[in-house]
Amino acid sequence: MGSLYNFSLGNPATASLVVLVVLVVLLLLLLRTTGRELTAKPKRRSLPPGPKGLPLLGNVFDIDKRTPWLTYTDWKKLYGDIASCRVFGQQYIILNSEKATKALIEHRSSTYSDRPAIATVALFGMDFNTAHLPYGNTWRAHRRMYHLALNTGATERYHPVMLEKGRVLLRKLLDAPEDFSVHLRTFSMSIIMAIVYGYEVAPRNDGFIAPIDKLMSMVVLATPERAALLNVLPPLRYIPAWFPGAGLQRLALQCKQQSAKIRHTPFQFVKDCLSKNVVNESMVSNLLRQGTSGHQDQPSYEQDIKDCAMSAFLAGADSTQSTLLTFILAMVLHPDAQDCAHAELDAVIGCDRLPTFSDRGSLPFVEAVFRETSRWGALVPLGIPHMAAKDDEFDGYQIPKGSIVIKNLWAMAKDKDVFQDSAAFRPERFLDTEGYLLPEDPSGLFFGYGRRACPGRHVANASAWLAVAFMLSTFKFGKAIGPAGYEINVSPKFTGGIALRPLPFACSIKPRSEKPKELLD
Repeated sequence: MGSLYNFSLGNPATASLVVLVVLVVLLLLLLRTTGRELTAKPKRRSLPPGPKGLPLLGNVFDIDKRTPWLTYTDWKKLYGDIASCRVFGQQYIILNSEKATKALIEHRSSTYSDRPAIATVALFGMDFNTAHLPYGNTWRAHRRMYHLALNTGATERYHPVMLEKGRVLLRKLLDAPEDFSVHLRTFSMSIIMAIVYGYEVAPRNDGFIAPIDKLMSMVVLATPERAALLNVLPPLRYIPAWFPGAGLQRLALQCKQQSAKIRHTPFQFVKDCLSKNVVNESMVSNLLRQGTSGHQDQPSYEQDIKDCAMSAFLAGADSTQSTLLTFILAMVLHPDAQDCAHAELDAVIGCDRLPTFSDRGSLPFVEAVFRETSRWGALVPLGIPHMAAKDDEFDGYQIPKGSIVIKNLWAMAKDKDVFQDSAAFRPERFLDTEGYLLPEDPSGLFFGYGRRACPGRHVANASAWLAVAFMLSTFKFGKAIGPAGYEINVSPKFTGGIALRPLPFACSIKPRSEKPKELLD
């Protein structure tokens, strides 16, 4: 695939254009910064501490673009729980502790529930996503829908679906363990499609899933660097797709069209089923049957349902698969923890059945493994940024209106003052001396805080826990054996990006006995 901006500096006209664009950007930054300084009110307090930046550019070269959470974690050692920096004139506030995060995001949620405008989100047609919506009426409408469809009580209605899909996952792992990553993805997508749309995902090449995969392959190209460039130089957003060198605009146009398609098609599937009196229990069918209470008209109500439903799908499918891949990786690397979980399951459940949701409270070590998987993997290291809706003060520091507030969840999950030996995978850290669960649950970190907490957290937590309990009850995970007869070493390496996942790894997945085959027949 070629460059999104296919410029050749060997061309004199193109080189001149690039130089002109750079000069314009620098001039705009200078005017923007100078204007702010001239019109700013006198500061009563100073900003949180942070590294000294360059003129105009700020701290753009101080931050690791691939793993910025590691940069922010290093800053915690220098500046404490709250730090600040500037990039291209934009003020950033970094929260490096759960205490500071709760104080602002949770306890001052009216000030910190807004989202910053990210240029590529709208350009790529992803501004429908609840996670990116500004704090306002549309977001409130989404929140009401999620509360009705995905609250704790509603989640229990979907337990039978989760149990059914969990058994399908076990059968697939028994038949083709080498394809475990594919099976986990199918499990994750089939559960969320069933819950949101009442739709049964085909084993391969599903007509609804393929377009979503295509969309996501395009969205990942909307990198923060491109977003920053478009925010600094807004006219670039309006370059027509036919303009020479406008590869980003052409990609964005395709992405926007695909975004509209993936929201409409599964939604229409549910409407068609209802028109034929075929009612599959789902979030969308329940909301459609409930009617437009609280909305001005049917079209806007249906559009909100479309947007809510696809937002829930995009959030749930990817995060569940990443969690389960991380769990398997942890079991391969830490067989002692796996043995303890097996022993607990054998003592509590036995060999004649699979665990169910009613067993969860009786399996503290399995629960501890589940919690430690979330903490150890820290799969959403920064979450989605917040924005200060007004000037604020915290801990003696000024937080200006419009500041982008970043929660460094990685630093919180790896905080050595909270989690001793934080780099190690140790489920027992969540148990007291008598083996009972402690109240601390780090998985809550990654579902967010305050009014912006993930509305699908109950569904995501329940489905991921069930898969972990099912797999531990049925399989033993270990290192794969290579062609020469030696174990293939595995190291805990993860992708970069907004959400992490383990890089591909080989492993051995074997049934613990012949009993699972009997239970699944």
